[in-house]
Amino acid sequence: MTERHTHIVVGAGAAGCAVAARLSEDPDKRVLLLEAGGRDWNPLIHMPAGFTKLTGPSVNWGFETVPQPELNDRRMHYPQGRTLGGSTSINAMIYIRGNRLDYDEWRDLGNDGWGYDGVLPYFRKSENNERLADDYQPDLMILDFRLKAGDALDFIKTLRVENPGLKVLVLSQYDELLFAERALRAGASGYIMKENATDEILRAARKVLTGELYFSERVAAAVVQRTLREKPTSSRQGIERLSDREMQVFQLLGAAYSAREIAEQFHLSRKTVETHCEKIKHKLSLYTAAELKRFARQWASEHLEPAGPWVAPRSQNSQSNGS
Repeated sequence: MTERHTHIVVGAGAAGCAVAARLSEDPDKRVLLLEAGGRDWNPLIHMPAGFTKLTGPSVNWGFETVPQPELNDRRMHYPQGRTLGGSTSINAMIYIRGNRLDYDEWRDLGNDGWGYDGVLPYFRKSENNERLADDYQPDLMILDFRLKAGDALDFIKTLRVENPGLKVLVLSQYDELLFAERALRAGASGYIMKENATDEILRAARKVLTGELYFSERVAAAVVQRTLREKPTSSRQGIERLSDREMQVFQLLGAAYSAREIAEQFHLSRKTVETHCEKIKHKLSLYTAAELKRFARQWASEHLEPAGPWVAPRSQNSQSNGS
């Protein structure tokens, strides 16, 4: 080897590849990347479920742990990648940027450049996401308000934080003004019914793209009716005062979920759910858990289908447990 290198990076795992790539961006640097394994040509590396077969010595060092006293001195398999990409090429993982607030807290602690706005360009630089990457940045997203899992409101908020210029138009089967208001507060620019004709959906999209808000006719009519009403009922006032999370808990109570099942649905502690229930009772001027359940079920029967927006499908096991 007669070439001289300014930098030698040992190991072509995730970190080694990233370091070598960044160093190579400087044309004055000559970078040598050393890897004991071969190229990542094995087709199983590029198949989502292929990691279960990547146990051979061609791509895996086959390490084991020391004997584990808590496991009757058994040794555990400890896979480590022996190929370009290292262990990232042979294991299963989920990529996620992380919570904006965590990065902003690091910045506030005195770490300049570590706020979310500071690290976001580097996330985008390392990603190849054609759905939301800069080169493919959409101007408008039409969102089905009734997602099969997760929280549609949180999803809208996340979209608006990560893509401030993105307009969100919500399609919903619910003309209840309460849902439209919450979607708009979350950052949506329009709310229309799924039953609307295609030409109205196109008209709504054009309005939203110009920076205006757009309501379906039925939602707009509900706005006028509420404005003309002399005084809302106390129950209606109470429902409108519920936070988004309290509204989610209230809906699940209406669907006969128990506190434990609600906690599992939103990955909360049961104590947290019980605290939400107490706040809901106070806002609705209810005094007992039984009153809250009756009111929630009555409200759900009048306003929602069996599975309303923001609520993930209930498992069969949960259904068999009852309330």
